[in-house]
Amino acid sequence: MSIYDQVNVWDKDDEFRIEKITAGDPKAICDLGCGTGRLTVFMTKAGRNVWGIDPDAEAIAQAHKKDEKGKITWIIGTSEQMRGLAFDRISMTANVAQEIVTDEEWLKTLQDSYDALNNGGQLIFDCRNPNARAWERWTKEHTLTPICLDDGTAALFWYQILDYSSGLATCTAYIEANDMIISEETFLLRFRSLDDVTDQVLRSGFKSFIVYGDWEDKPADENSKEFLFVATK
Repeated sequence: MSIYDQVNVWDKDDEFRIEKITAGDPKAICDLGCGTGRLTVFMTKAGRNVWGIDPDAEAIAQAHKKDEKGKITWIIGTSEQMRGLAFDRISMTANVAQEIVTDEEWLKTLQDSYDALNNGGQLIFDCRNPNARAWERWTKEHTLTPICLDDGTAALFWYQILDYSSGLATCTAYIEANDMIISEETFLLRFRSLDDVTDQVLRSGFKSFIVYGDWEDKPADENSKEFLFVATK
C-alpha cells in the first residue's frame, strides 16, 4: 500500500464525495488529479467509462495496481489530456484544487473541465476554507501517523507548516525510520476564499453551482472548514 493511502484512510468525506460524483449514474467520469486511484476505483460500474488523470507517474503506477480488472483508463498528465473528450462528471477530490497554486493554471483547469463536460455535466471539487486556518494544525504533534515502508519497515509520517503568506502555504512532509529522517518533500497549497472560487467558477462558464460545507447536505458558509463545489455546465 502506498504511503498516501496509509495516511489518508477512508472517512465520511470520501463517502460524501463518491455520493455526489456518482449521483444520477453518470456514464462517463474523469477523476482529475486522481493520485493513487484511492477514490477512482469506487467510481466504476458496469457500462460506465472512467478515466483517471494525474501528473505523477508513480501515483498512476500505484493506481494501476488497484484496477485489477482494467476497468479504468489511466493517463499521466493534466487537464489538457481531457481535450477532445466528453464526460458527464469531472472530479477533483482530496483538495487537489489547492495543489494548483497559480490563478492562471487554476482558471485553465476550470476552463478545460468546462469544455470537456457534456451539457448538464458537472465538475465536483473540494477545497479548505482559509478562514478555518487549517495550516495552524499542520505540525508533527497533530499529523504524526504510523506507516509501513515497502520493505516492511515501520516508520512515521508527518508534515510541518513552514510558511503561510497571502493564501499560499509552504509545507514539508517527512518520513522517519529507525530514528532518522529518510525522506522530506516540500509542497505548496493555495487557499482561496469562497467568494474567489465562486467568481472563478462563474468566469469559466458554469451556469450554476451548489457549495456544500463540511461533508454534509447543507450550504457552505464562511464558517465551514471545507467546501465541496458542484458546478453544472
